[in-house]
Amino acid sequence: MSTIVYSLLLFVAFATLLALFILLARRWLVPDRPIAIRLNSDRQITGHFGQKLLQALNECDIHLPSACAGAGTCGLCHVHLTHTAPPPTPIDKALLNPDQIRSGERLACQLSLRTDIEITLADEVLSTSSWQARVVCNRSLSPLIHEIELAADTQPFQFESGDFMQLTAPAGTTLLKDVDPGDTHRAAWQSLNISQLGVRSEHPQTRAYSLANRPEDTQSVILMIRLALPPAPGVAPGVVSSYLCTRRPGDRVELSGPHRGFRIVDESRELVFVGGGVGMAPLRSMIHRQTARQHALPMNFYYGARTQADLLYREEFDSLSAAENGFSWTPALSEPDPSWSGEQGFIHTVLRKQFLDAHPVPASCDYYLCGPPLMIRAVVDELHAAGVQDTHIYKDEFG
Repeated sequence: MSTIVYSLLLFVAFATLLALFILLARRWLVPDRPIAIRLNSDRQITGHFGQKLLQALNECDIHLPSACAGAGTCGLCHVHLTHTAPPPTPIDKALLNPDQIRSGERLACQLSLRTDIEITLADEVLSTSSWQARVVCNRSLSPLIHEIELAADTQPFQFESGDFMQLTAPAGTTLLKDVDPGDTHRAAWQSLNISQLGVRSEHPQTRAYSLANRPEDTQSVILMIRLALPPAPGVAPGVVSSYLCTRRPGDRVELSGPHRGFRIVDESRELVFVGGGVGMAPLRSMIHRQTARQHALPMNFYYGARTQADLLYREEFDSLSAAENGFSWTPALSEPDPSWSGEQGFIHTVLRKQFLDAHPVPASCDYYLCGPPLMIRAVVDELHAAGVQDTHIYKDEFG
């Protein structure tokens, strides 16, 4: 018995010494020291050794655009290093073009602070701060998509169609039983057992959402939030989308922006918009902007959804299409019920049959795409097959 006890004591002592050695080695190899970050040659903030630049900027209330919240998928958080830039990471190479890399641009989410650095940021980034907005309305547009309206901090709210906001969910627990899906979508909600789900986050998390504002929506921020359901059993739903879907009128939400995003480039051309899901948000804003400006050439909007319950703003776009202002919209369902008399199938197929095959010169149009990556790729393939060059395809993908 004494031999067993002695062996256990030796094991515990060895494990303790090993843990102390690892902690000391980590402290020696990864020193916890401040790193100076100089901004535009006239301002300085402090980060910490080993910290990502994006996190250091956020902690100092400098909100660099980042649609993926630092996951390394959007490519928006690029900064210019005034002096020697570190070697680009594989993600830098994938999301920045060679000219950007040669000029000293790097993604802030990939840049680990090792030495003092100096960077250049656009004035609009430095002037954008976070603020607390009051929830005015939170309504269900479809079983999984909510429209949330937030009171703007300054009125009129200044924005451009295609801009996006960054919203932050605080650390804590969110229970989806607190979401009201509305009478129309309650059955679908129950069939998916969504009310049984919840998620906990130990740290605040931030996500980007495109503005769905029309030109006349100058008193509030209007966003479309798709509840990110678990991709597999045992996985939690999305932290930020769950948090936002549970907000009620009067609640406060932290956000920053607007940040420059998806924009119409050439207003002198015929415009074609193709969307799916919450890709509706920036396209809705763009379309209302162009109709308000009495766009001279035709505009067509092709929108794909799964069922009639997933069609967003149907009455709004039916009315806009009937106004004889050069705008036409074509919704298509991939899983329609027998009462549906409109287009059926995936939206890239409908676009080809209804527009690309019928248009005399499809390459003369500009195409604006927003939706899931698979939809975007399928539409781009159809456009390439119709002779449309990449220079006339503008896209905003989301996962």
